Amino acid sequence: SATSQTSATQSSPRSRASWQVKIRKELARRSTKAFSTIYLPHHFTTAWGEHHEDLFAAFDSAKNGKRICRAEPRKFGKTSLVALSLPICQLAFRRKDFILMIGESAASAESNLQSIIDEVENNELLLEDFPHLHPAIDQHGHMVKWTDRQLVFASGATIVAKGMGGRMRGLKRKRHRPDMAILDDPESPETSDTFGKR
Repeated sequence: SATSQTSATQSSPRSRASWQVKIRKELARRSTKAFSTIYLPHHFTTAWGEHHEDLFAAFDSAKNGKRICRAEPRKFGKTSLVALSLPICQLAFRRKDFILMIGESAASAESNLQSIIDEVENNELLLEDFPHLHPAIDQHGHMVKWTDRQLVFASGATIVAKGMGGRMRGLKRKRHRPDMAILDDPESPETSDTFGKR
């Protein structure tokens, strides 16, 4: 009937949009590279190189409890990958519950956390596909924790920024202890001026 045809026509754009979301998320789920390309293209404006491919392979390895230590050249985009794309991807797909961001100082760690805040507050595509990246809201309608040092998401996951000299032992939120630690440029001139110190 004309009515059913009209209804089908009206629903098809929504159906197409739903499939686009599913395809987009499935592609992003498969690799941190795809996630970065789809949701954070404004941070990665040049072609990926061999260094990037090798780093993505390390990110996406299925090995549990792995430790990755890498030294990369400047202008490589390592901070954008390691301290932005990787943690957001892990939170988006609910792979980690408590991420610890560590920098040479509290200020450097908080600067990296601010980059994450900018994305989860303003990246419309990211929030459309992963609404659990919105802030957690308590029973009074207030954000549970949304500061320059700690974020608590609607999913229940949290991310905390700490400097190398900060207290790490005993960190916990509810039943969760840190299950991922990301150290970005943790050395300072005072701690790396000799080979022995490094």
